[in-house]
Amino acid sequence: MTCPQSCPQAQQRLLVLDGALGTELERRGASLKTRLWSAALLCGTEDQRELVRQVHLDYLRAGSDIITTASYQISHAVFHQEMGLSSVEAAACSRRAVDLAASAREQFCSEQAQPGKGDGDEVQGLASSQARLLPCATKPRQPLIAFSCGPFGASLGDGSEYSGSYADHMNESELVQHHRQVIEPILDDPRVDMLCFETIPSLKEALAITHLLEELRPAKPAWMSFSCKDGKSICHGELFAEEVVPALWPCAHLAAVGINCVRPPFVPQLLQEAHAKIQQLQQQDVEARQGQECVQQGQGHNNSLSGNSSFGSRRRGAEALALVCYPNSGEGWDDEKRAWVESPEAAGPQHFAAQARAWVAAGGGVLEYWAAAAEQHQRIFGACVMHLQAWRAVALGITGSRVDCAG
Repeated sequence: MTCPQSCPQAQQRLLVLDGALGTELERRGASLKTRLWSAALLCGTEDQRELVRQVHLDYLRAGSDIITTASYQISHAVFHQEMGLSSVEAAACSRRAVDLAASAREQFCSEQAQPGKGDGDEVQGLASSQARLLPCATKPRQPLIAFSCGPFGASLGDGSEYSGSYADHMNESELVQHHRQVIEPILDDPRVDMLCFETIPSLKEALAITHLLEELRPAKPAWMSFSCKDGKSICHGELFAEEVVPALWPCAHLAAVGINCVRPPFVPQLLQEAHAKIQQLQQQDVEARQGQECVQQGQGHNNSLSGNSSFGSRRRGAEALALVCYPNSGEGWDDEKRAWVESPEAAGPQHFAAQARAWVAAGGGVLEYWAAAAEQHQRIFGACVMHLQAWRAVALGITGSRVDCAG
């Protein structure tokens, strides 16, 4: 998978993803006590939308190379139930999420062309520290925009994305329709560089998404990451390495698969087993291709054979799935409070950065710190970058470290 053209320097330097959106918005005074969470601000007041845009901009100023849209919680059904919006108005919210991210990117790029123009000494200081740590960081950056799409369970507002139980009484067409409504309005938007389907709890929903991607055939790369309940299984119970990875392997529209919002102790086993499975699938593809070539040579390159091979549905070696890893800090989720709560196993920033080195070595390509977006965690930004830049862990053709996340 090659790097998006909008960021040609991506293969030569470490890229940094943004951080918490919903949690950071709350820290700045936004009230998100609805089933729409941060997506509610997309159809809010001008001041509320500006707050979303400002968070995007501040992350760019702090050194982020990729920002994710405020679309994780978008649901046409919930927009109608809670705000009375029509499907047309709800679709406009997907586009508005891109508008806000794109506006922040445009302003940031303008500030790069005029050094010293950005607001706030603190974020400018963070950006300066990044410049000292990263190769090419002093050169103008063209940040990427990833459109975020959460699972159907996120729209239920009851923590279902951490069980996947809703999939047991839904058919595939219902799951497909939910995701179609969210992503279809932005598929042709050139400002969106990639799609990310996050916190998927069940294989049933994952397959529904792949079928949608195969139908829509987007020109943008996508990754899919899963919530997991232990070191082997995603939240609904399917084995990540033995069942999920092989099931997603044939989908040519997926550039990466991985885990997110997972407790740190589960990460090494999940990554190691998935990495081994991907290597096995790659080897099988190589052997299948070699066997097909031998058959074609023996048959005089018979076109009917080359067009009737099961290899057509497999991945070729150079297009193997990358692994994505962005776990949480070990905190627990409180359904009633709709907030992350302290846990004895929660990792502090320094400890998390140390663990991240092992995760990268195990195959994880995108790393994130899912925790409250507090200043002390942002200050570890540079340390994480410094620790990780020695590795080239590929996801979507890029490498990166994501510090703090909640959508």
